[in-house]
Amino acid sequence: DASADAASDAGAGAGGAAPSLPGGFFDNPQEDPSNRGREVAATNKEQQLREEMDEFNKLVRADIETAKANDAEEIEEEADLSQLQALQEQVQLSKRVDGLHDMRQKALVVAARVAQEVAATKAERAAAAADDGDPGAAPSAAREEEEEDDDDDE
Repeated sequence: DASADAASDAGAGAGGAAPSLPGGFFDNPQEDPSNRGREVAATNKEQQLREEMDEFNKLVRADIETAKANDAEEIEEEADLSQLQALQEQVQLSKRVDGLHDMRQKALVVAARVAQEVAATKAERAAAAADDGDPGAAPSAAREEEEEDDDDDE
C-alpha cells in the first residue's frame, strides 16, 4: 500500500496525465538523468562517499598549495644559506692565502737581508785581513773555519 501511495503521489504531482515513475527510481544514481555523461557510483552510499571526497579535496587543495609554496621557499632559503656559507668560507680561505703570501714575502726579505749581512761580514773580514797587510790572512780564516768544522765532528 505504501508503494502504491508513493506511486500515486508521484503521478498526482506530475499533473496526473504522465505515467508515474516507479518508487525510488532516482535512488539509483546510474538511472538519474542528471548524471548522464558522468561517472557515477553503483549505489547511493558510494556516490555520497565520492561527493564527500571531492568536497574534501577541494577544501584541502588550498592547504596543499600553501604547503608546496612553503616547501619551495624553505628550499630556496636553504640554498641561499648554503651559498652564503660557501662564500664566507671562500673569503676566509682567501684571507688565509693572502696571509701566507705575506709571510712568504717577509721570509724572503729576511733571507735576503741575512744573505747581505753574511756577504758584508765576509767582505769586512777579507778587507780587515788585507788591511793588516798579511796576504796569508785570508787563507788562515778559511783554515780557522775548517778547524771549527773538525771540532764539531769530535
